[in-house]
Parts: sequence; structure tokens; C-alpha cells
Amino acid sequence: MLQDAPFLVLRMLLIFKYGVLSYTNMFFTCKNTLVCMLLSYRLIVIQLERCNERYEHYIYRLCFLKHFTNENFNRKIQNLSPYCKQRLSCACNERYGLQLFVV
Repeated sequence: MLQDAPFLVLRMLLIFKYGVLSYTNMFFTCKNTLVCMLLSYRLIVIQLERCNERYEHYIYRLCFLKHFTNENFNRKIQNLSPYCKQRLSCACNERYGLQLFVV
């Protein structure tokens, strides 16, 4: 991204401001655009995967709390939205066989 973005900006400047059109310039502009899009997509996927791992760890911790201490568990889930409660309940039931609460 750091290598292709400056070249993409330079080539776009040459094409749109100065009217320099050639097959080579067009090819490398398309290549730089494609590489920047693919790298952006990769960064988004990596970030979403990290968020998913944090969510999985949160589910495990909540299931652990439910299994050992009910009052701590009830305090932790008190402020969650109904949608989050449903997702957590389904995930804990599938992974660990624990029924968290009735939604």
C-alpha cells in the first residue's frame, strides 16, 4: 500500500491533470488501483478476524463465569442488548453445552 499509493496518485495526476495517456500509463494505473484495493480488503479481513477472536474470548469468559459464579455473570450481561444476549446464548450452547439464559 505504501509503495503503490504514491504511484497511483502520480499516475492519476498525469492522466487527469496533464492528459498523459498511454497504454503503459493506463496499465500501471489499473495495476496500482487493483493492488491498493486488494491490500485494503486484506487489512479489513485481518481486522475483522481480530474482532472475531476477541468476541470468541469474551464468549469463553462469559461461559466460564456462568459455570462457576452466577452473580458475576448476571452483572456482566446486565447491559447487553437483546441481540448480543441471543448471540452469546447460542454460541455458548453450541460450543460448551451451557444454557446461559432464556431469551
